[in-house]
Amino acid sequence: MARFANEPSFVLPDNTSAPRGLGMKVFGVKGERILDDQAGLETQDFLWNNAPMVELTDVKTTLEIQRLREKCFDDHAQLKKELTKRRDAAKQLAPGQLPNTYLLGGTMYSQGQSRRSNV
Repeated sequence: MARFANEPSFVLPDNTSAPRGLGMKVFGVKGERILDDQAGLETQDFLWNNAPMVELTDVKTTLEIQRLREKCFDDHAQLKKELTKRRDAAKQLAPGQLPNTYLLGGTMYSQGQSRRSNV
């Protein structure tokens, strides 16, 4: 099963330059699990997006940006204004400068480790 998503959480037209995500869940995956609470699960999740870098580089930054996204949930212009005030503004605004490419024809990058889940 696969799902495409906009990033951040705003509903944006497909022709708007922005990060796009792809999540894929594979069913029927057998084998040993590393985490005790994963025993017996038979799924594997994979996550990608079209940005070749991650702007959320550490826990502190991730928390700050998530709080800004919550604060400006329905106001994309205000979020951009708030991000511009940050010391790492160039990095935080970089995803919005991605080229607008056809979603299915663009390159996707893995941004983290895959994990197994029962969802």
